[in-house]
Parts: sequence; structure tokens; C-alpha cells
Amino acid sequence: MEIFDLSKPITNGMRAHIATSIVPLIRIGDAAGTFDPPCEGFASNLIVMSDHCGTHVDAPNHFIRSGASVDQIPPGRTIGPAVVCDLTGADGDQVEAEHLMAAIACMPVKPKRGEFLLLHTRQLDGHGKGISRGADEHLVELGVSLVGTDHGGIDNTRNRDRPGHMVLLRHDVLIVESLTNLDRLLGQEVLFVCLPLALQGASGSPVRPIAITPCPEADWPGLREL
Repeated sequence: MEIFDLSKPITNGMRAHIATSIVPLIRIGDAAGTFDPPCEGFASNLIVMSDHCGTHVDAPNHFIRSGASVDQIPPGRTIGPAVVCDLTGADGDQVEAEHLMAAIACMPVKPKRGEFLLLHTRQLDGHGKGISRGADEHLVELGVSLVGTDHGGIDNTRNRDRPGHMVLLRHDVLIVESLTNLDRLLGQEVLFVCLPLALQGASGSPVRPIAITPCPEADWPGLREL
């Protein structure tokens, strides 16, 4: 069994969004000298950051005002089998439906209804791509319950109507953004584990997702709930 860390480290000064410029501020304190030896006291960190900082889950209420908040997502919805679609060869400034369909046709293990699809868009130059409305609608047709991307967001930022968020979240397809190491998972099915924090009313949550390979056979709770 192998475990792959798919998260981006959260660092002091990291920007959560280029427009909002929200940064996590980490202050370290300790209580040295107030306990009896050999105890040296404890360290404690205050963390102030966006609920969409680093690798994170988007809850439906991120864009759908009546949608569920991140604490209302059942844990089983973010644990399940996943496959990675290689979209690094897509030309243009976004992934179109034809790019997605062609890439899926080449996959040795195809995405299944109720399971997860992770999109590997980040090229050697470090740039990833958002996806178009047509690609979003195709993902809904495929019946996947969660879509992840190694791009900073599911959308092309030029698309002001944000079709990725609107189409997927309206159809109760969860979104995970800023994944890493997807190139190491190509061609295989993995168990994707991506538990958000139970932040009451939040529109998202930083996560530390992992991929476990080989994917164990099981009746995953998230699939029974769909």
C-alpha cells in the first residue's frame, strides 16, 4: 500500500485569492516557565485565514446561497474511489468538453457514476487550467459526485459567470481545488480521502487529501448516499 499526499502546504503569507488578498497569519506563543520540569511548556498557534486557503473543499453554499455549508457535508461524501484524468495536453486557455471527452477515452480506468474524478491540468511550466461550461455539463452527465483539480480553481478566471462552480454545485457535485501530485496517480484507481473541518456555516475548508493505492474493495458510504 502507498499513501500520496495531494495537498499544498499552507504557509505564512500565502494568498488565498488574488482579489481578496486574504492571508493566513500565524503567531506562535508558548507557556515556557509556567510548568514543572521536565515539562518545558507548550506551543500554540493562532491561525487567521480564508476557508478557501491552500488545498480546499468548496461547499455548495460557496456559490449557491441556499446550499449546504461545509459542516453539513456528510464525511462519506469525501471518501471514495477516484481516477485521474490527464488534461495537460489541452490547448487554449481552458479545458473544453472535447478535451475532457478525448482524455477520458484514453484512460485505462474510466470514471464511474457516484465516484470521483480528479483533473490533472498543471503542465511542466506550473500553470493549470480551469474548465468550460461544456466540460462542467459533461462531468454532470458522467454522474461523478466529486471533482478535484490541481488548478487554483475549477473555473477559468475569465469566465465571470463561474460555470464550474454554478453547474457542479447546483448538481451537488463537490469541488476540491489546488490538489498536487496528480501526475503520480495516472492510470490507476485510488482511494481518495479528503475530510473537511466541521466549520459551522463555512463555504469551504482547507484539507489535507490523500490517495491510497491500491484502492481497497468496499461498499463506500458516500456511494450509498447518492
